[in-house]
Amino acid sequence: MSKRRKGKPEGQDDRPSPRPQTDAAPAEAPEGPARTPRWALPAIIGVYVALGVGLAFMQPMDLGDGERATMRLSPPDESAHVVYFEELTTTWRLPLFTSGTGNYEAHQPPLYYLALAPLYLAAAGVGKAAAVLALRLAGVALGAVSIVLVWRLALLAFAAQPLPAVVATAIAALWPARLLACASAGNDPAAELTSLLALLALCRLTQTRAARRDVFVAGLLVGVAMLVKSSALPLVLAGLAAVYLSGRRARTPDRELLLAFAVFLAGVALLFGPWGVRNTVLYGDPLAAAAFERIFSQDRATPAYFLQRGFSGLQYYELVLWQTALSFWGVPGQANLWLPGGYYLLGGAWWAMAFGLAMAKLLARPAPLRPWPGAAWAVIALHLVLLAAMFLRFNAVFYQAQARYFMPATAAIGLLLARPWTWPRRGELVAIGGGLFCLLAVAGVLMILGGLATRAVPFFSGP
Repeated sequence: MSKRRKGKPEGQDDRPSPRPQTDAAPAEAPEGPARTPRWALPAIIGVYVALGVGLAFMQPMDLGDGERATMRLSPPDESAHVVYFEELTTTWRLPLFTSGTGNYEAHQPPLYYLALAPLYLAAAGVGKAAAVLALRLAGVALGAVSIVLVWRLALLAFAAQPLPAVVATAIAALWPARLLACASAGNDPAAELTSLLALLALCRLTQTRAARRDVFVAGLLVGVAMLVKSSALPLVLAGLAAVYLSGRRARTPDRELLLAFAVFLAGVALLFGPWGVRNTVLYGDPLAAAAFERIFSQDRATPAYFLQRGFSGLQYYELVLWQTALSFWGVPGQANLWLPGGYYLLGGAWWAMAFGLAMAKLLARPAPLRPWPGAAWAVIALHLVLLAAMFLRFNAVFYQAQARYFMPATAAIGLLLARPWTWPRRGELVAIGGGLFCLLAVAGVLMILGGLATRAVPFFSGP
C-alpha cells in the first residue's frame, strides 16, 4: 500500500496551486514616477511662488502708524501677529493674552513665532516694513513645502492615474484664499505645513500593521501641529481613527489596540502637554478657549449682532457659509474687499459641475478607480469634517466667515475636489476640470494684483 502525504487527497499532484484572483486593492499601490509628468510639480510650485511673491509685495501693510488707508486693507490679523513677534523679540518672553485689540493673537501656541523670531529680528533692523515682508516671504516658502507634501499624498491617493494627482495638487496649491494667507504674516502657512506632515503620517498608519514607534511618531507630529495652532485639534481624533483602522487591518487584539491609542496620545501629550499646562495655569483650560472667547468677543462681531438686525439663526449660518464660499475664491484685505461678482459666479459654476459629476458617478456606480485604500480616504475626510465642525462652532461665538481657516485641510480640499472629475475612461475630464480651476484661481489673484478689488459687495446677503 503506497503512502500518501498527510492532508492530500489521493491523485492530487504536488504542484503549487495558482494564486487566487482578488479585487482587493494593494496595501500601497506603486507611485509610478515614470508615468507622472516631471514638469508638473515644478510648474505648480512656480506658478504658486510667482503669485505668492507678488501678493507679498503688493498687499498693503498696517505698520501701526494710524493710517486708516491701510488699517482695513492689510491681510487678516497680520498686525496682531507682528505684535506677537515684537513682544517676543523685545522681552524674550511669551506674551500674555490680556487684550482683544493689539495683542489678541497672544493666545496662539509659540512654535511658529519661536522658529521665525531670528528672521524677524534680523529684518527688523532694516525697518518694520522689511520685517513684515520677510515674514510674508517666509509664509510663501512654507506654502511651497506644503505643496510637495500634498503631491506625496496625491501620488498615493491616485497612484493608478497620475493626472488626477497633478490636478489635486494644483487645486490645493492655488485656491485663492490659501494664496492670500500664505502671502501674509501669520501662522496659517505653518499650521498647514505641520498638519500635512501629521496627516501624511496618519494615512500611512492605515496602510500597514503600524509599529508602536510609528504610532508614537505620528502622535509627536500631531503635537507639533498643535504647538503651531489650535486648529490642529481635529488631528487628535483623526489620529485615533487612523490607529483604530490600522489595528482593524492587522486584526490587532483589543488590549494591544488600547496600548496603541495610549502610545499615540503620549506622543501628542509629550509635546503639547507643557503648553497645555501653562494655559491651564494662566487661563483655566489647555487651549485658552474660554479666555479667548471672553476677551475677543468684547469688540468683535458676534451672532448677536446679526440677530439684533433681523437675521434668524438659519439666515446667520447661511451668511457664514455664503461668505466663506466667496472667500475661497478670494476676498482680500481683512475679508472686506471684493472682486467682480461674475468671477464668483464662475467659481460657483465650477463647483456645480464638480458636484454634478460626483452625483452622476454615485448614481451610475462606474468601475472603481482603484485608488488608495479607503481607510486613508476616510481619515482625510474625517479630518475635513471635524475641521468644518470646529469652524461652525467658532462662528457660533464670533463671525469669522473666512475660508483660510480650512488651510489645515488643504490636502482634503485638493483631493476631494479633483476626484469627481476622474470619470473612468474619460481622462480628458480631469484635465479639463483642473485646467478650468487653475484659470479661475490665477485670474482671481491677477485681478487682486491689478487693483480690481473694491469695497463694493457683489451680492446682497441680508435677511
